[in-house]
Amino acid sequence: MNRLHYTMAAVAVAFIMVSCVSLVGIEDSSADDTNSEGPFEVDGTHYGTLSEAISAAKPGGTINMVEDAETEKVTFTGNRKTLDLGGNTLTIVGDTTGTGLQMAGMNNTITNGAIIDSRDAEARSGGHTVISVIGIGMSLTVDDVDITFYDSLNSASNYNYGVEVRDTATFSMTGTSSIVSVQGENATDGSIGIYIQGLPQHGSTTVTVEDDVRISVGTAGISGNGSTNPDYSGTVINITGGTIEASDGMGIYHPQNGEISISGAETKVSGPTGIEMRAGSLTMTGGSVISTSNTFS
Repeated sequence: MNRLHYTMAAVAVAFIMVSCVSLVGIEDSSADDTNSEGPFEVDGTHYGTLSEAISAAKPGGTINMVEDAETEKVTFTGNRKTLDLGGNTLTIVGDTTGTGLQMAGMNNTITNGAIIDSRDAEARSGGHTVISVIGIGMSLTVDDVDITFYDSLNSASNYNYGVEVRDTATFSMTGTSSIVSVQGENATDGSIGIYIQGLPQHGSTTVTVEDDVRISVGTAGISGNGSTNPDYSGTVINITGGTIEASDGMGIYHPQNGEISISGAETKVSGPTGIEMRAGSLTMTGGSVISTSNTFS
């Protein structure tokens, strides 16, 4: 009788031990689910939308993207924030025109991944910009990020843009970043890699391209605006490395009063017209400018 009682007690203890082990295993499995609450993480808390994560991030903080995600057009507010794509792809979706990511802060950074603007993938009608940096004191650095967007088709004026920099803002592309347009077969397909527009009464508007950056689009790799009323001059473009190319237009189109500085032995600017200078000054101490045209007139 005592032996039977001992055996039953041992079975009960074993059952309790197995149950505890099972419960611990379930808890550990849940802890490994990094996307249990959303693809964007700030200080250990996950969010379902980029807009929520931007609001949660404090100055100096980082928004981590833990997997591929989508966002509709959004305004990136606040200063000294970093969007770390984590090697993932952020796709801008929706049927809106205008800017996908509107940067409205100082000293912000986007790094380590890819951004695709899919909004004009089918209609190819123009009027879309992937990222805008606009306003006095606004600044953004893009480091090791591949930006992809679509040419507008059969368009002589209504382009799509990779990055728009205006009104004394500052924009820098570094590392292995790229801006590439998905082009059609028509020679008038419209795409501009970086568009720069000055506001000279308030200071300089600045674009910097360095390291191994690549810009490859249809109409112009970098373009300014030659309007004098209003005055869009006062631009500064610094290129110390990388490749800037346009398949159907100009590597750089510079109709405004502003400054371009090109240096670096491996820097290359190319297109049917390599650089078209209509105003301003160009200082070149390194690199090459290449016309890809087969005919000249």
